[in-house]
Order: sequence, then C-alpha cells, then structure tokens
Amino acid sequence: MRLALAQIDPTVGAIDENLSLILSHIERARRSQCKLVVFPELAVCGYSPLDLLWRHGFIDKIQKAQEKIRQASTGIGVIVGGITAQHHNDGGNLSDPSSVSDGAGTDLFNCALFFSDGALVASIPKLNLPTFDVYSERRYFTPGPGAQVVEFRGKSIGINVCEDLWIDDGPTDAQASLGADWIINISASPFFVGKGEVRRHLASRRAQENRITLFYVNIVGGQDDVIFDGGSFVTDPEGGLLYQAPAFIEGLFVVDTDRTAPILPPREDTIATARRAIVLGISDYLRKNGFSQVIIGISGGIDSALVAALAVEALGNGAVSGVFLPSDISSQESHEDAHALARNLGIDLIDVPISEVVAASRSAIREKI
Repeated sequence: MRLALAQIDPTVGAIDENLSLILSHIERARRSQCKLVVFPELAVCGYSPLDLLWRHGFIDKIQKAQEKIRQASTGIGVIVGGITAQHHNDGGNLSDPSSVSDGAGTDLFNCALFFSDGALVASIPKLNLPTFDVYSERRYFTPGPGAQVVEFRGKSIGINVCEDLWIDDGPTDAQASLGADWIINISASPFFVGKGEVRRHLASRRAQENRITLFYVNIVGGQDDVIFDGGSFVTDPEGGLLYQAPAFIEGLFVVDTDRTAPILPPREDTIATARRAIVLGISDYLRKNGFSQVIIGISGGIDSALVAALAVEALGNGAVSGVFLPSDISSQESHEDAHALARNLGIDLIDVPISEVVAASRSAIREKI
C-alpha cells in the first residue's frame, strides 16, 4: 500500500490555518495516489492547546474543522489527530456557570480520527495521558476505554497516540493481540538531543515483540519554548528501519510498503542537530507570534555572537539588527569584535553609548543609600 506521512507544523489555536494545511496535504497525497495519509497528534488545533480547550467555542471550531476533513476524505483514508467531546450531567459543580465554562460536564478525548470515503471509520482516544515534563494532559483530557483495531484495504490496523506506544504491555501489545498487522502511532513528541534514536529503538522493540509493521508520525516545529523535531519513520516486523523522514523539516513523505527495503538509521551529529533545533525554534517563535524583526544586544563577546549567528540563520540578515552599548569600561577589542561580527553576518549595528545613563543611575542610587 502507498501511504503518506504528513509531518506538518501546525500552530496552536490557529484552527483555520491548520485546517488549510491539512486539506492541502490530503490533496497532495491523493495526487500521489496514496491510499492513506497520516497526520500527527492534535494536528487540528496544534500541540498543546492547554487552557484554550476551555475557551468558549474552541471545541466547536475544532469539530467543524474535523467535519471538513471528513468531507475531504473522498477516495482516500485520513488519520488525523483531533478532539472529541462527550457531554454528561455529572462532574464538577454544574450549577456554577464558571465551572461549566471550565470544562465541567464535558469529557474531552485526545483522539486519532480515521476518515475514509467521506465517513468516520473510527475515533481512537489516547489511553495514557502524561503529566510529566511539558505534559499536563490529565488536566484537560479523559483517557479512552480500551484498545481497538480497524480494518482498511485488507489490513488490520491498530492506531494509537504518542504516549500509548511507550507503555509496556500497553495499547500496542493489546492491538497486536487483537490481530493488528500494522500499528500507526501519531505523536507530538518534543525534541532533545538523541531523542530520534530513543524513539527508533523503542519502535524496533515493539515491532519485533509483536511482529507488526510500525508507522510513527511526529509533529514538527516550534511552539513557544517547546520544539518538535518530526523524524517520522517506519519499522518492519523484524525491527529494521524501512523509512526515515528528515528531522526539522515539514513535508509529505510517501512510503510504498510493497517496495520498501530496510535502511540504516541516520547518524546524528549532536552539535548540528542542536543547532537545527534552535534555528527552527527561533523561526517558528517569530512566525507564530506575528513578529518579523529582532534586535540583539551585541557585546563583542561569544555569547551574543552565537545568538546573532543563530538568528541570522533562522531569519535572514535582513530581519536582524544589533545594538552595541559601549560604556567607560568597554574595551577597544569589544568595539572592534562587535563591528566585525556585524560585517560578517551582514546585519546593521547601532552604537548607543550608555556612559551618561550609567552615571545618572549611579547618582540617583547614591542619593537613596
């Protein structure tokens, strides 16, 4: 089967923008004659939406977007990370409007939604909700009831969400015991140096233990202080790597499972990998928050030089300006190094002497102590 791994970079809360991104990738997958296209966890609203989930109308807007994705699934299977809601008459103080607006009376599920030929085939809730590190999912979501398997074009497919893959004797094992040939895991898994290798080793072990082909689709991009590296991949039942998408790059990556042979895992240069992560984080932080320019204090030292170089790599030198703030204690070497850096990077550098400001501050403080 030919399928597409849609390693996309959604923006938290930008549902219309994310929907357009998803629909365009569905159409690209269809034109590539893919039978199935798979998107990451919470692709519709971005990861992690946090308290936006309790904002009036936010869930309704997500569900309207998911309806448009369903309509776009004509002739193709679509697996996408979304949210479903279940309303009930207990939980919280339902007589208090503020309690209701903060989620009482509604269970939210972090789901993998499977659409095909204009219909909802399955809604698979995440079972294991992490609450460590950057995660606080139990604050917002309800765990699903149990593992399930979906039949699609002659394959039995177990679909699970991010943390579900990491649990020993968890959903992956349960789905394999239900007869799954494939496991598809959709994730929003943050980056740290070496994380790609950790994921591949885990997937290799799961695939070997259960004799299944495992597809891992991760989100890519920066969201405030969290960076997602992508690096989606496919592992065969022997634990070998069948396909590896690039890290830190958004794209639609097509895999033909009938023609794929095992490959060697990529070798990671830790310094280069960390640099690419930081560059992606800078560029996405500005783009997603509506900024286009940065101003950096240039001291003539190595710290500000590194920050300026990373900013230029991320944004281009036309979007970066420097400010040199000389005082009575600034050395000639600092002045020369700051200006040499600006010339080398091709950025504007503004000299703003601060000796008078420093003197005025000292005088004002002396009067008070």
